[in-house]
Amino acid sequence: MPSLILYTGNTLHTSLLRPSTTLSQYLVNVLDKAPESTDSLLTLETPTGSHLILPTPSSLNQSSTSNTINDEITAKLFLPSGISVEQAIKNVQTAIQVFKDVFYKGTQIKYFILSFGGLVFSDDEEDDDEHSQILTDEGLFKVWSAAVEAGSTSFIDENKVSKTLIEQFGVSEFSTQRLSTLLEKINSSAKSSPAIIPTINHINAADCCALPESLINLSKKVGIKLLAHHDPENLLPQPDVDLIAVDIVNKFEQVKKCSTEPNSHQWNWILKMTRFAPDRQVLTSNESLVSIGLRA
Repeated sequence: MPSLILYTGNTLHTSLLRPSTTLSQYLVNVLDKAPESTDSLLTLETPTGSHLILPTPSSLNQSSTSNTINDEITAKLFLPSGISVEQAIKNVQTAIQVFKDVFYKGTQIKYFILSFGGLVFSDDEEDDDEHSQILTDEGLFKVWSAAVEAGSTSFIDENKVSKTLIEQFGVSEFSTQRLSTLLEKINSSAKSSPAIIPTINHINAADCCALPESLINLSKKVGIKLLAHHDPENLLPQPDVDLIAVDIVNKFEQVKKCSTEPNSHQWNWILKMTRFAPDRQVLTSNESLVSIGLRA
């Protein structure tokens, strides 16, 4: 069965906007407003498979691409824990393709940050490595390389200027050891100079004020910004996925044959995007694309 990609729209412009609103509540709001016609879902065929998209791009007449050419987009891609390197790479490629080919044609990502499920920052390297659901260092490097390759394509913007799809890349919750190992692998395999290395390391706000000196020194040496984030450890818990999946199956004819049993469906990736207007120093949008894998 194909995956379903849901788009929240700009959550800054919804009646749900409040600090306690969860991602799942925004998604339920999207489903409640979606028409129940048989052609409500757009089918998108990509090298990574078939995907259904709601809402269709044609319904986004207030597209985020309008009148925001000078805005800076930060896109953070969340990958679930317990997936293979191959699946993680597929998720990265799909998310970037959906961004550039469907919802945000002709738009550059200023910062693209990879967040790996199960990877939580720890100053204790041994404790950090006990999480069996985390990809190996080699696996992390392969996914990083896939993101850099997918994001290095060029496009022509509204001013007829050629730009690279993704300007800078980053990671999230990387300890000194993981960051050092990733940098070594990047530099040793670089086919061009200079090598593309992370410019940002997102650290959860709870740990950001007590970072180890080793991480601070390494980051200063290579020019990586250590930035705090407030993202929850689990953006979309499984019970929420189950409820959303039932709504999807009951509402859309294309997926009527999918299961409504708990734990039948999982999210594949979440691309969280924020827009910042540097000339006005304000946040102009907060949006998410969410891919949910549907199973019969």
